[in-house]
Amino acid sequence: MAFFVQARSSKLKILSRKICASGDIDGIPLDLKNHFYIRNWAVSSYERWGLNCNADGFRHVVLSKDFNTFDGAWVCLNHVAETSDDSIGQVIRPVYTDEQYVENIMAVNRKEAEAKGFPFLEKDIVNNVITDTSMGAVARATECTICKNIAVTDKDYCEHLKKDSNGRSMKGSAIMVNGKKRVVGELYVDAIFIEDSILTDEEGADINAKIFNIAAKKNNGVPCGDTLFYAIKASIKEHGRTKRLVRLMNSFEKNTD
Repeated sequence: MAFFVQARSSKLKILSRKICASGDIDGIPLDLKNHFYIRNWAVSSYERWGLNCNADGFRHVVLSKDFNTFDGAWVCLNHVAETSDDSIGQVIRPVYTDEQYVENIMAVNRKEAEAKGFPFLEKDIVNNVITDTSMGAVARATECTICKNIAVTDKDYCEHLKKDSNGRSMKGSAIMVNGKKRVVGELYVDAIFIEDSILTDEEGADINAKIFNIAAKKNNGVPCGDTLFYAIKASIKEHGRTKRLVRLMNSFEKNTD
């Protein structure tokens, strides 16, 4: 079985993954009329940033490789991610930064967001009413932060992560190990990032997972002092002029007034 990790509980069943926002991911045709774009902090490494509030984490060696699976992942609302029909967009540019966190540029379909009951999603992001994001992933196995035990199924859990009859474990608890307090955590091995959610009414488990920029089309009725141009420029400044970012920039300039 695969382990599932996210900021909040979900009934997610992995059926298939489908690109559902702005078309061919390699060509990256930007559709500023029907989509807006956000740049966010998606997930952090355990070594640099520690466990999240749910005592989950990803080792640097894992995250620096597995972050690529964000490419084409669903953009969802509040971890409602049963099937691809729940997606309101897609991740079109994941980057693993020198600071050991994953940064995404995500395309969000306005009509899909409105159809799911959030007609003011773009405006609320612009006005900092909505600020948090949270990823969802599946993993082949998990590792205990205390004893380093690797579990492939629930039956493989160590004493620290094994659940009792009430479904509780020591996860998140601070225990003494060789005279020092350490938090019992669960690190995910060989992860596939399925979705990155915009949280409309709560904070994410990763306290750093925030929206950096929102890019709205000119004259779309939303007062926005930011544009995709500046989001892409910021990403290029921090991560270099990759072919994909340059392609994004060229497409942006062709599609704006």
